[in-house]
Amino acid sequence: MYLIDHTNATKTLVRALGAGADGEVICYNPDDNFIYHWSGNGTVVYEKIQAVSPYGITGIPITGSTNGETFGAWYKGGGEFVTSNISSSFNIFTSGGIVTGPFGSNPDDLRGLVSKTCVTYLSPACPAPVCIGGSVMLTANGGTGNYQWYLDGALIGGANASTYNATTSGLYNCIYTDECSYRQCAYRH
Repeated sequence: MYLIDHTNATKTLVRALGAGADGEVICYNPDDNFIYHWSGNGTVVYEKIQAVSPYGITGIPITGSTNGETFGAWYKGGGEFVTSNISSSFNIFTSGGIVTGPFGSNPDDLRGLVSKTCVTYLSPACPAPVCIGGSVMLTANGGTGNYQWYLDGALIGGANASTYNATTSGLYNCIYTDECSYRQCAYRH
């Protein structure tokens, strides 16, 4: 595993990988700040690497069937990775080593996995200045439907549009669908 200098593209080896007999795949988990590593074919080695120096490695025991060499991994959130493998199928790996699948099929030798990214947010920028007795129009940007607004965790009846006119102080949340899945955004008024 190398660090790449962004100014001149020089590389520095920070951790040798290769605990298995075949294949090397890494994938970053932003939720716990670890890099996960799959290596090997007949026996798959699964481990996590600290994303900061000294880049320590911790082995993760695997529970479940891995279907051979991992070809690609994508972090889907919630401590779960979707992986493609040599058996032309997919598995779900948890960050704790539980494997489910196989499921689906993919072209043989599918290397690397990507996901569509959705940009959704509430506006205006938080916190918006509001005079006493005033209001602020909140907008869920990037949504496609199923809007529901909440104030301090309580459902606001009838507030199921992409906009909501906030007249009371508190924490506003909107849960809605976007092109990727459900999203929740928060806004303090």
